[in-house]
Amino acid sequence: MATLPAIASDQKVTTTASEDDHILEIYGNANEDDTIDMRDITYTARIILWMEEPTDLADANHDGRITARDMTQIGLIILGRESELTLVDSAGRIVTVSMPVERMVAFTGEPVEAMRTLKAADKIVGVDRYTIANTAFFPEFSDYPGVGWIMAPDIEKAIYLNPDIAVLYAAYDYPEIQDGLEAVGVTVIRLDLFSQSTYTDEIRKLGYIFKKEEEASEFIDWQEGWMDTIESKIEGISDDERPDVYFEVWKPYYPAGTGNVWHESLVIAGGNNIFSDFTGYTAEISGEDVAFRNPEFIVRDPGWFASGGYDTDDPTAYKDVRDEIMGRPVLANVTAVENENVYMLASDLLDGPRAAAGIAYMAKWFHPVRCGDLEPQVIHQEYVTTFQGLDFDVESHGVFVYHPVQHPDGH
Repeated sequence: MATLPAIASDQKVTTTASEDDHILEIYGNANEDDTIDMRDITYTARIILWMEEPTDLADANHDGRITARDMTQIGLIILGRESELTLVDSAGRIVTVSMPVERMVAFTGEPVEAMRTLKAADKIVGVDRYTIANTAFFPEFSDYPGVGWIMAPDIEKAIYLNPDIAVLYAAYDYPEIQDGLEAVGVTVIRLDLFSQSTYTDEIRKLGYIFKKEEEASEFIDWQEGWMDTIESKIEGISDDERPDVYFEVWKPYYPAGTGNVWHESLVIAGGNNIFSDFTGYTAEISGEDVAFRNPEFIVRDPGWFASGGYDTDDPTAYKDVRDEIMGRPVLANVTAVENENVYMLASDLLDGPRAAAGIAYMAKWFHPVRCGDLEPQVIHQEYVTTFQGLDFDVESHGVFVYHPVQHPDGH
């Protein structure tokens, strides 16, 4: 301990992060920035010497005290030699993971996609049935052991695969899965991996769990670079310049409320959600509700109710959905319909890791002068090629958007 004053005084100290920054919620991140490094050892030393206020995350070994043992734990995390890693997952749960993690099961596709981004897909031992069936986007998982899916899990099969961890959504509770796995010693981590607002934090945590911090940072830098580009074009627009948008989710007259990625994305793209007063996920409304609010744009995510995405090149189903919207008598005098500003946009381009492409499409539609030089296909292709390792040309294959003039081929 005699060397601590020298350490604390000789090194430049980074103060704790502001509330606007991404705080990596892993115990050991003493100075509450977005990484664990030597500065956290220094900061912990200063806490021990009463030179800094204690932070919760400085308790690296999560024993309720901040001591030199926490400095040792931080050093082990930096070296990748820790035997345990304690973090706060997206459900606010404090979870301790036994390290190293070699086997993971996933009950949805989002963790599988994230693991592929991290170049850690070899750690996956079981996947959900929809990942197995999605041979266009997940070809290498077509013969993997199946664990059912999130709404109909095969917990017995998941346990048989002997995973170290399982990843479940944070936004939705699945106690049958969580309790069943935890009862036999499987660590459950709850991460959504679909929301633009939380994706950066979640993939960074996965990077630490699987010793893929550099891969996580590479993706984050790429995504934030594109988001900064989009936001710089939208920055400074007044509320009056934001067009009124009705975002329809999957079925007729189900609007995007504020509690989902659709609202989040259209606002970033410079639109005004006409149903922003609805704070839920979605719920049925009437055509008269839409007509009364008179949107300037209508964007529809066809979801599973119309064939689109990576596994088809035929935009007919998207065209049919758009034609149905254009033909609704109650919407005949709505500005979006009169001006032909009705667009289809696939869910594939709205989830967390691919959201930059979907947001770029909407920004071009809503603000053609400001955002006309954005290239959503370039963003999409970079993601598919660089981070997913797929040989898939998004300019000639797949159906992701539709408009009879701007996107007649679905891309």
